[in-house]
Amino acid sequence: MGSVFSSDPTVNVTALVAVTLFLLSLGCLFGGLLLRFLRLQREHSSQRLEDVWRPMCFAAMVDDLSPDQLTPISRSDALMFSEIWLDCIDRVRGDSAYAGLIKLAQLLNLRDAMRPALRSRHMDRQLLALQVLGFLQDDKALPLARKYLDSSYPLLSLAAAKALMEIDPLTATPLIMDRLETPGWPLGRISQLLKLAPPPILRQHLAEHLDHESAEHMANLLLVFHTLADSEFDHAARRVLQRFPGHLGILRQVFRLNNDPSMLPLVKFGCHHEDDEARVVALESLGRIGSYADQDILLEHLRTDGWRQQQAAARALIKLPGMNAVRAQEILATLEHPDSLMHWQEALYNERWLPADSLIERPVHA
Repeated sequence: MGSVFSSDPTVNVTALVAVTLFLLSLGCLFGGLLLRFLRLQREHSSQRLEDVWRPMCFAAMVDDLSPDQLTPISRSDALMFSEIWLDCIDRVRGDSAYAGLIKLAQLLNLRDAMRPALRSRHMDRQLLALQVLGFLQDDKALPLARKYLDSSYPLLSLAAAKALMEIDPLTATPLIMDRLETPGWPLGRISQLLKLAPPPILRQHLAEHLDHESAEHMANLLLVFHTLADSEFDHAARRVLQRFPGHLGILRQVFRLNNDPSMLPLVKFGCHHEDDEARVVALESLGRIGSYADQDILLEHLRTDGWRQQQAAARALIKLPGMNAVRAQEILATLEHPDSLMHWQEALYNERWLPADSLIERPVHA
């Protein structure tokens, strides 16, 4: 049998390329088969754990399990079991069911099995470990959780913040309060985490930040304060305004969140502010805390201000105490500008006060 190689260089190169491509294709084929085999193995292991441990998790919610009812769990299986366990935790309703799942994790020594995952190079394992060890209040996880709090990945740093608050809220509260500006941290989510702190400690830290935080951070702090201590927000807003009178970002936030009638003079001032956004939120605030006597201010903005201010004025005006269908339709008859007319018609439509023969004509630029 003759060799595939010949004395012609072109033929030799062509044969070499063909053999190389064949070997590469063969390698890809075997690689794909190997990956499929590994995936099927993982799916099989996952299904096996599902069949064994999910019923056990459900049983733990209603029964008092003893150690002899459980089979030991290996560290290799701990990650998949943790996913099942966390899914059950998310579905829990009732203290007794929650306590049963915690006891199950303790009997399986899940803390020791998940600690190595905190040092993994895979972020999904780090996230899983932070969730599990946070729920189990494992204080040995604190050093790494503290380290991940400053991670550049928001998902990881937020998971670390949650774990810290669950394990040691006294220490974690000031750490998180100092990081409200962290990119990727939703303030609503941070407010939920801070609620895990004892109320006296939380109030203390909030008060300290109100007295010492810079103006640039104060708007976010006010939002957190409003979420955590709504009944004390009005007092906090006045303290902040005393420190930074006239600061645009703070004024916007106070107008946006304010429900205090004593703020009415400031809100009326904000309705004529030169900043467009400040006027919008001030008009909305006037609709919440104003009276029927303030309708002239709102009517003025409905007739003459910009698009967004007109919309805010219409929505505020319709909510004023004393407003009714008769008065609303009287106002409708006096409006001539197409934008004003459209916004007021929309407000009437939402209240079901719009006459049946009226049509809302949306301007071209809307």
